[in-house]
Amino acid sequence: MSKDANVVDRISSIQDHLIFVVIFLIGAIGIFVLRFFLSVPAIITAIFPVTLMAVYGFIVNSDYAGARLREDRAADNFYFLGFIFTVVSLSVALMRYTYSDADVNQIIGDLGVGLITTIVGLVGRIYFGQLRQDPEEIEQQTRLQLSDASKKTTAALMSTNESIKKVQIQCHQIIDETAKSMDIAKEKIVT
Repeated sequence: MSKDANVVDRISSIQDHLIFVVIFLIGAIGIFVLRFFLSVPAIITAIFPVTLMAVYGFIVNSDYAGARLREDRAADNFYFLGFIFTVVSLSVALMRYTYSDADVNQIIGDLGVGLITTIVGLVGRIYFGQLRQDPEEIEQQTRLQLSDASKKTTAALMSTNESIKKVQIQCHQIIDETAKSMDIAKEKIVT
């Protein structure tokens, strides 16, 4: 295989797993610190994981070969990221309820962050799911392309065959003319 070939390795997924884990850790720690320790308002806190999810979606949908995912995997991962952020938000709400004197509005705010990340995860899953091409559609496109390439190759072979026939006829004519010329030259030499 030549070095110039543009090959996308869609089997090795170490890099996309690493990106997923990094986004998850940053988001989970961020939600926990912003809501539990800093008591940042829920709507501002929700912007943080949603932004991270958007960054993740952009990375796995970009043309960077090491991170691009199939649309079905990207859809699932995006949804899982939203779900995990929801679970982290619920954990923060439970911890706040158990270990601090939080009022109901703070706990509802934590649940709101979870609800927003779930919604964004679902919307992202639907979006990436809509980008996915059906394997049968891809197979049909491939068959049409192969058929077209086969027709072009057949036409090129026919053209080459005709050219070879013409060259063969010309070679026979040259051989016949050479033989006649040699016969004429031989007669002249003999006489």
